[in-house]
Amino acid sequence: MHTRAVASRRAALEDKRRRLEQIKARRNQRGTEQQKQAEESSSDNNNNAANSLDEYIDGLLAAPKPALPTQTQTQTTDESSSVEKEDVVKKDETVQKNQDQMSTSSVVVAVQRPAVETFEMGTQTDDLLPASWDDDDSNNDNDDDDGKQQDAEESKIADNDNDNNHDHKDEVIVASAELTSDQREVYVQTPRFGQFLHAASKKMEKLLIDTPSVAEYLWNVDYTKERTSEEVKIDADDGAGMVSARAVYQCNEWTSGRKATCIDWSNTYKELLLVGYHQPKSSSISLPLPTPPVDPSAMSASAQLSNMVPNSASMHKGSIAAVTDGLALVWNLALTNRPEHIFTCWSPVIACKFHPTEPHLAIGGCHSGQIVLWDVRAGRLPVQKSALGITANATVRGHNYPISALEVTDGGSALVTSDTEGKLNFWSLSNLREPAESLTLSSSNISALSVSADSSSILCGDDNGSLYSIMASSAAATSTSARSSKRLQKKFETSDETGHFSMITAIAAKNGGGSNRSGQFAKGAAGLVLTCGVDWTTKVWAPAYSESPVLSFLSHSYDYMCDVQWSPTHPCVFATASSNGRLGLWNLASSLEEPLSGDGIRVGGEALNTLRWSGDGRRIAVTSGDELHVLGLTEDVTKVKGEEETQMMENFSSRKLFGP
Repeated sequence: MHTRAVASRRAALEDKRRRLEQIKARRNQRGTEQQKQAEESSSDNNNNAANSLDEYIDGLLAAPKPALPTQTQTQTTDESSSVEKEDVVKKDETVQKNQDQMSTSSVVVAVQRPAVETFEMGTQTDDLLPASWDDDDSNNDNDDDDGKQQDAEESKIADNDNDNNHDHKDEVIVASAELTSDQREVYVQTPRFGQFLHAASKKMEKLLIDTPSVAEYLWNVDYTKERTSEEVKIDADDGAGMVSARAVYQCNEWTSGRKATCIDWSNTYKELLLVGYHQPKSSSISLPLPTPPVDPSAMSASAQLSNMVPNSASMHKGSIAAVTDGLALVWNLALTNRPEHIFTCWSPVIACKFHPTEPHLAIGGCHSGQIVLWDVRAGRLPVQKSALGITANATVRGHNYPISALEVTDGGSALVTSDTEGKLNFWSLSNLREPAESLTLSSSNISALSVSADSSSILCGDDNGSLYSIMASSAAATSTSARSSKRLQKKFETSDETGHFSMITAIAAKNGGGSNRSGQFAKGAAGLVLTCGVDWTTKVWAPAYSESPVLSFLSHSYDYMCDVQWSPTHPCVFATASSNGRLGLWNLASSLEEPLSGDGIRVGGEALNTLRWSGDGRRIAVTSGDELHVLGLTEDVTKVKGEEETQMMENFSSRKLFGP
């Protein structure tokens, strides 16, 4: 691009030089013609003077005698003076008109006018040639006034072109000095310019990229089209008819070789998703050693860039990101190939959540057992993090094992985390140095966690397939120790035939479900709980009626069930994610035996790690490997038809799964 611009500029300069030569040639030709006219006029005047000889003689007598140079002056004149005199002796046009009637024998001495150069300052522009520049100037040659005006305009244009030529040369010299990639990135990472560049580029990409599939409306559903029997059969087999649109979000520069571990939708900005990633396959941590401080002005562009804390909106990786195992990306539904924000930390991210009321904050749980807090206004690195589990005096306050799950409670002021050792910690987000409350489940490694909507009850699943409930107790408020917990723990007593016989991978309680303040689980549809595990099963629990699951669904392909989630808007619909890469959709009001999606909806080529519904229940996000898939669902799945909740409860009662 730069080479073509320089070539175009040079061609324009050559064209201007050619036109200037043409102008000078026309100007010289016009001067020659005017000199011939002056000589002819002088000859006519001599003939008239011969006819009136008496008047001519009287004029000679009345005229003063001219002073002639002496011989000494003539001898002292050098060759350079004689050459200059020949150039000076030319008559001016104005003097010639006033002396038409004088005798040719009189001596006229012409005085050379001093040369005057004028300069003009202006802004460099690519001006078009004026319309007065015509190759045919024969009409203007006969008019002296027009010729003088044209000469003045041409002189002015020529001076401007000469100045422009110098400006163009300077431009070429400046443009040829290109910045290196590191130098450009240093300028990009400056706060003001970087903020402008990233915001402007994202706006342009959102306008240019074609991703209306999951933007706001399910626009590509044709309800007037007649469906053939073959299409109906295909939809029944793979559930494709329930998906109106889909999009895949992936950034190879950052996510290649990683596995997505968690998803969360933003409560404030409905188009944003937070996705956490594990460490790359070929990761080997070698943290840089501390170095003495160096003057930034003496550092190279590459060194300055390495020491900078990149903006979370920047795509530049830098040397710090090269040794970073933890990664969390904020995706925008309008951008499929680049994230909206990038967060990093030193340990793989196992669980992550948006803050429910502060949209610029994100929380992550790491494999190291630490809790980190990111702020999009402060860059990629965490602004706050918890300490490691073991302190200097060998007391364990935080987590000393990998985080398995986290949930934000009390409207965003509190946080509940669990680890693979069986420890539960209750935090205040204003103080992550140590937990406000802790408890440990005996002989259990917590693998899944769910908190009820009113934060009064917590459900935990362990590696052995056991389910626990932790209720709030009034004794906790009167406890003398801030770190000791008086919460009530209860293990669900299940038989080997009814409960999970292997690790529970996910627990889902309804938004308005769980228990009430009295410590009792809610009855009816609001109290239903879903669990799934690596034993190929998905189970429905009703803790208000029984400690055993009331319903169990077995995967026909005998694949691990990785996640299960209730729809936030439909009381009877839930979704499952399995290790065979298929998404299952269920409606308990329609059937307690078969899913709506048949064998499942094919989403990705790898196992589905986790899934989350959007707040409006019209979209569902699923991760497969390092890919994020967002599916738009039709109204057959998302819209409540009549009294479906009542119909679901009647289905349970008719099979005598639990009482009224």
